[in-house]
Parts: sequence; structure tokens; C-alpha cells
Amino acid sequence: MSSYAVRITHPQAVVRHIIASWATQCEKIVAYEHTDAKKIHSHLLIVNTRVEKKQLRNIAGNCGVSVKGNENMSFRSYDGNRRALVYMTKGKFSPYYLQGFTQDECEEARKLWDNTMKKKANTLKEFYESFDASVDLGSDDFKQFKEFVYEQKAERDINVHFEYVRKKAHQMAFSSNALIVTGK
Repeated sequence: MSSYAVRITHPQAVVRHIIASWATQCEKIVAYEHTDAKKIHSHLLIVNTRVEKKQLRNIAGNCGVSVKGNENMSFRSYDGNRRALVYMTKGKFSPYYLQGFTQDECEEARKLWDNTMKKKANTLKEFYESFDASVDLGSDDFKQFKEFVYEQKAERDINVHFEYVRKKAHQMAFSSNALIVTGK
């Protein structure tokens, strides 16, 4: 049996029809409507569903609702962590549909909300900022690199600054990723 965190970009009145159909296929569902975004949408947790996400999408489509593409409906695997439920509350929302979840569970999750959860940490941005802080073109390391390049490759016309930054980027990428560099 699978469990999913689902986002549906439709108002609660439309989503209720989908939930009524999905409720027969799973053990637990909880739904919250987020009205504080550009587009009103709902977040759901579906626990131990008997059908996979493709079938859930088909069932929703049979309710007469546009569910094509991630902008209308998206699914993520749900491992039962409390963080998803805490996020759904945003510290201010109450569920509009409960099956298998309790009001007490939802209230406890609402109280755990912390505004720092609003924004996920952007690890790539943090990585870049760390890298940027490590590059100093006035350092002895850069001076030594420049001397080495001129000694070894004086006959070629190269951009020493670019080569130094690229070398530092490779070093940092390798060291932070167990000696593997990805496209990111």
C-alpha cells in the first residue's frame, strides 16, 4: 500500500468531490485548504491507499476536474513523518476533511508550526555562498596558482582568474559530495 502527500490546485468545493472518491480507496485522509497563496489549493495526506497515484489521478479526472500536469495536481511519496502535517497547517489552518486522523493530531501539528518552516533551506544557495566566501583573489593561494599557471602554460593565452575559480569549484564540489560531482 502506498501513501502520498498531494497538492491539488482547486478550491475546497471542487476537491471535496475528489476526496469522496478517494476515501473509499485508503485508510486515512486529511485535507487542508491554503487560501494565502496566489492560487487557492489544497494539501492532502493519503495513507495506505489501495491504488497507485496514476489511478488516483484517473479517479479525480472522472470527477470532472482538470488534473493534468503538476500545476493542477502533484503527488509525493509520504513516509508518515509529522513534518508534512505540520506544514499543511501553516500554524493557522484547520482540516476540512478528516478520515482516520484525529482533530487532536491536527491541533498538535498546528502548534508545532514554526515560521522557519515557511521556506525550505536552499542547499544549493548555501553551497554557492560558502563557495563564494572561499574564493579570494587576493589570497596567497591565488598568487601561487597564478605563478604555477604562468610557469606551466605561459605559451597559451588563458584566463587565470577563471581557471582559479573553476579549480576551487571542482575541489569544493568533490569534497562535499564524497568525491562525486553532479550537474548541480
